[in-house]
Amino acid sequence: MVINQLLDLFVKGAEGTYNKAADYDYLAYLFADLAKHTEIRQYLVTKQAYDDVVPLAKLRVFTEHKSDIRRKGVASTIKNAAFEVAA
Repeated sequence: MVINQLLDLFVKGAEGTYNKAADYDYLAYLFADLAKHTEIRQYLVTKQAYDDVVPLAKLRVFTEHKSDIRRKGVASTIKNAAFEVAA
């Protein structure tokens, strides 16, 4: 899945280990928007076979990150993944 690659990029980009010229902070808002969809919410809380990790656990550590953008985006992602409201 492409989202696996985006999550890995987001994690590796936090401290410039993937690309010194980019931090990928705004991917947090992409994850927040995607977490509004049922399939993505299920993905975020399901352990993945390729790395044996729950994707939401990868994001949780960024709730205390120095970047305000990254921190708020991850908080929104967690909120959207945790609360499912029937339309």
